Amino acid sequence: MDREGRLCVGVFDSGSGGMTLLAECRRLLPRVRFYYFGDNGNAPYGGRSREELLSLSRRAMDVFSAVGADAALIACNTVTTACIGDLRREYPFPVVGTEPALRAAAGCQNLLVLATAATLKSGEYARLQRERRGRTVCFAPERLVAAIEKNAPFLGRIGIADHLPPLRPDGVVLGCTHFVYLKEAIGKFYGAPCFDGNAGTAKQL
Repeated sequence: MDREGRLCVGVFDSGSGGMTLLAECRRLLPRVRFYYFGDNGNAPYGGRSREELLSLSRRAMDVFSAVGADAALIACNTVTTACIGDLRREYPFPVVGTEPALRAAAGCQNLLVLATAATLKSGEYARLQRERRGRTVCFAPERLVAAIEKNAPFLGRIGIADHLPPLRPDGVVLGCTHFVYLKEAIGKFYGAPCFDGNAGTAKQL
């Protein structure tokens, strides 16, 4: 807690994408003090090894520990799927993660999942995939996270068609908090609803 008796939560992401989740958390938890650690200097995380991700995550968790955080929120799907078990074992405060919202999109029969390559290759994502019925296409738009970081806040400069596969899904899961910035544009591109895990993660916190 801080000097005013408020609970403190550290929010960690590979860059600015976690700000979309932070906004949802602040809406639900207005009395909580949040510390945000955006590792823009090392973004994107999608192509990094598990060992690299764990090292970068520990650096953020150490900062949260030093400021007396009561909990930590991993706003990065890539880090959650690769490292959250280790972080929960190593740090004394609760660590909450985020994951692709496949359950929220359960009614879609022809689903597109957009996420980093590291997320899609993880055992945690494989578990989520096994629970799902219906056709699922997974795609890692390798340059999209970097494009969002580079162009923010002028995201209209990004050519969506240059980053997305030419499919006709009936639903799209945004498995990276960065992609939530483009939720409306991606929904219009496919003419389909988009699902993200921000609301569910904030409720879990």
